[in-house]
Amino acid sequence: MIEHGPWRPLLAALLLAATAAWSSPPALAAAPQKLLVDGRERSYLLHRPAGAPRTGMAALVVVLHGGFGSGARAQETYGWDGLADQEGFLVAYPDGIQRAWNAGGACCGRPQREDIDDVGFVSALLRVMIHEQGVDPTRIYLAGISNGAALALYYACRSAQPAVAAIGSVAGGLSAACEHPAPVSLLEIHGIDDQNIPMLGGIGSRDVSGVRWLPVPEAVDRFRASAACAAPLIEVRGDVTTRMSSCASGRSVGLITIAKAGHQWPGARSSGLIGRALGLDAPSTAMDATRTLWDFFRSHRLPAAVQQQRFRTVRDACAVRRADRPPLPHLRDLILCQAERRPRRERLRDRDQGVAEPAFPVQLLQHVERTGIEHLERASSGPPQLAHRGAHSQRVADIARERADIGAR
Repeated sequence: MIEHGPWRPLLAALLLAATAAWSSPPALAAAPQKLLVDGRERSYLLHRPAGAPRTGMAALVVVLHGGFGSGARAQETYGWDGLADQEGFLVAYPDGIQRAWNAGGACCGRPQREDIDDVGFVSALLRVMIHEQGVDPTRIYLAGISNGAALALYYACRSAQPAVAAIGSVAGGLSAACEHPAPVSLLEIHGIDDQNIPMLGGIGSRDVSGVRWLPVPEAVDRFRASAACAAPLIEVRGDVTTRMSSCASGRSVGLITIAKAGHQWPGARSSGLIGRALGLDAPSTAMDATRTLWDFFRSHRLPAAVQQQRFRTVRDACAVRRADRPPLPHLRDLILCQAERRPRRERLRDRDQGVAEPAFPVQLLQHVERTGIEHLERASSGPPQLAHRGAHSQRVADIARERADIGAR
């Protein structure tokens, strides 16, 4: 994490230099991909196994690097690519601004000082992965370490969309106000001896950011409360203690603590002499955090109730409609699309006059009653390039029943 105090800029410079020295990407690494968010160009790396499906069936893990890290460093160090090749899921490695993330509260560095919307960046990245890479929207997972883990937790604190099925936080914590995070499956892995984000909270003795952290068990308990979890079951295996709760809608929230472990990713590649010279905590050998997180992730999908809320915005509905065809989603989503397909001048006029998009479902149905149904009917008998919509002519024929069903929700 980053700066505070006269000596910390020097330490930051040394850490950045050291990070660059040991984190250069492999010679055959893919070039970073670019994404424009809030007028700022952002970058990420994407690993797609050769056999991964492109039809909305593959899972996605987004790995958020820690402070002073990078997407390339995370890709090189934590072993996600090899596991993805075995299991057939995609992995994205986004980059923070100046190797840090705005994770809310006082965390961290330039992104926090300038209020850079890193939650918005992650949200935009997930949309790209759904719409352009065809990942399964019900199997999207966030994993991160330290500052990156704090951002993953903050994503849930903000109830950001698209919703994710599960979060894996390694050496993470909360500094942001987060009384009621979105219900989500969560696994926190934390070293008992972590002096950067201490188990008992406060400012870590080795933390260069000056952030005051919530006690880790208290942060996890907030996620347990939001997910309506039962009391945790406790399992002890050597240095590893697992406290796992079963929750409503098939979710789970757990805390794994590791004795004699500090601020590190268990099972990661060692940073070697440079890491030891800088006093970085060595990766614990008590467990493989990457495998543990994937096993946790693959046992969770987005609950059905959340899937029904997935098309909250008009733009989401239409973008996913294009990505998913054929077949088209439910008629509710087609109706949302019709609202976005209004003439551009009409939509700009409404925006300039401060007119909000109609709310879903009742007002939106009223909004498209005159035009939306007509468009759908035309589509069902339209030219050949619209044949994929024609398959849903029965939907149009049953629109009265559908409308009554939607209005009752």
